Amino acid sequence: WVGVLGGASKLTGVKKLEGRKIKEFGYIETEEAQPLIRLACMARATGAVSIVIPPWNGVFGKYLKEQEAADTQTDTLADEASETLSHNGVAN
Repeated sequence: WVGVLGGASKLTGVKKLEGRKIKEFGYIETEEAQPLIRLACMARATGAVSIVIPPWNGVFGKYLKEQEAADTQTDTLADEASETLSHNGVAN
């Protein structure tokens, strides 16, 4: 991704695929036509634009999604274990 520092109005609008991928990668959750985070391979400039390219570019969003999935799974397993113990008359 690239961060748009200036000239966002000089970029083409976000199409469905780009919007979906931005969310999938965990970059940004927005429906804005001209968001400040764009996929470099999809955004087309029609004038002067200032951007920033982060050194980690894409790795962190995927990591956060994996962590969220692992946390959800752990919480679900803990809830199921607690429920099973309660039904068997075992105190927490």
